[in-house]
Amino acid sequence: MYKGKKTLSSLLAHQAEAFPNKVLFYFHGESYTYGRVNEEAAHVAAALKKLGISKGDRVIIGMTNSPEELIAFAAVARAGAIYIPTHAKFQTREIAYYLKDSEARAVIGTQEFIHKVEECRGESDKLHLLIQVDGNAEGAIYSWASLTKEPDTWDAGSSPDDPLAIYYTSGTTGKPKGAILLNGRFLNNSLRLGSSLHYTEKEVTVNTLPYTHVFAPIVEWIPMMFYGSHFVLRDAFHPRSVLEEMNKYRATFIAGVPAMFMAMLEEIKRAPDKYDFTELRFAFVGAAPMPLQLQTELENIMGAPFIQGSGQTESGPLLTLEPLERTEGIHPGTCGTTKIYEDIKTRIIDQDGYDVPLGDIGELIVQSPDIMAGYWRRPEETRRTIVDGWLHTGDLAREDEDGYFYLVDRKKDMIITRGQNVYPVEIENIIYNLTEVKEVAVIGLPDSIREESVEAFIVLKEGRTLTEKQVKDCCRDKLTDYKRPRHVHFVDGFPKTVSGKIRKAQFKKQLLEKLNRKLR
Repeated sequence: MYKGKKTLSSLLAHQAEAFPNKVLFYFHGESYTYGRVNEEAAHVAAALKKLGISKGDRVIIGMTNSPEELIAFAAVARAGAIYIPTHAKFQTREIAYYLKDSEARAVIGTQEFIHKVEECRGESDKLHLLIQVDGNAEGAIYSWASLTKEPDTWDAGSSPDDPLAIYYTSGTTGKPKGAILLNGRFLNNSLRLGSSLHYTEKEVTVNTLPYTHVFAPIVEWIPMMFYGSHFVLRDAFHPRSVLEEMNKYRATFIAGVPAMFMAMLEEIKRAPDKYDFTELRFAFVGAAPMPLQLQTELENIMGAPFIQGSGQTESGPLLTLEPLERTEGIHPGTCGTTKIYEDIKTRIIDQDGYDVPLGDIGELIVQSPDIMAGYWRRPEETRRTIVDGWLHTGDLAREDEDGYFYLVDRKKDMIITRGQNVYPVEIENIIYNLTEVKEVAVIGLPDSIREESVEAFIVLKEGRTLTEKQVKDCCRDKLTDYKRPRHVHFVDGFPKTVSGKIRKAQFKKQLLEKLNRKLR
């Protein structure tokens, strides 16, 4: 395992020298070795330097999962610049915001993305360089191929304390904010996960996650490099092909979000004898709590534990993790613990900042060597979020007597009805027990009598039917009356983040806009 300087460029360069011909990842059947990835990154870094990109400059990336995206990440790091991932399908308005807020000096993206950048280029006077990874680059736009053919190589020699990336949060409470993640902290966080889940050089996984989100590199690419192992990179999630590649490459683990695992379960049920999970050691679940019924069913079928972890971009991202061994037994519904880490401290506090009694609900705050350096160009928001070294996560949680945490909800998602606090996740977990339900979101809408009315919105599995009465009957036996949904609505889908989380704030905003239009 690599034990050198904790920077992305040093990690890749060392492993490329140690085993240049070993495969780092496969993409559409083509192998990309450690040596090949490092060499291309070194040439692109030299080209960036010659084209005027200096240490600390921000570089926006606009593409889907691809070898070019990972090599661009490594090249930007090697050049000492700061990597900013975005989604290839961003609209012009969204790109304009990122350009202006980040003051990016360069953009590397698909032809479609670059064309949108050109439409809003006037939003920023800092933009200096456009690089296109596909199609024919024209005019002042450079082609990716020309950068990879640069004869020289370059490494700016970044330190662990230098910024590696700015990941913009989903912006569900307002405009997206850029969380600054440092080289050393980012690599330390990924190594924390890898060592806790006992990664080895024999590890293999199939990618399901978008690299525009911090979840993917922290669980797949970076820790796999530490141990000299490999993975299968995919440009999109399709449950059947993911399962087929897990068989083909004999995956030892798989990581994803609950919605992905639900889709995989449905596919397995269509062909129960088709898939072999003999080599699978565990599955890692992040981004959102996993319904217990779904977890139990998948563990029985796959024969491997589904390990829940939690965190957020600002925390590094990994914060809590369920131990792989489960020597203390199963803690249903847990998002893990921090007691396996001596350098992470946690507290659960009330609205006045005092610790709550064990088992009570409060806001989870954390001290960790992995947390973000702060928000890009937002000192006031940074000071409100990191107070005396404690990161205020905004997650409402409780802790049991064994030191395991249970995420109750986000503070911003809590519903107040009849003066009582209602936590949507509790209701959602009850509704998920109905086998017809694919996705559910419980939201509070304004009510003149109750303050907020508890409303359940449900997406059904294909070909399934369910009535409002059946949902209410399910909740009646398990929830106090004020927690029960007043109405049940069946919808086609929800707006989501790139990591698969339901954008509740955006969905609620859409509902309120429709309601206001009806009242006019």
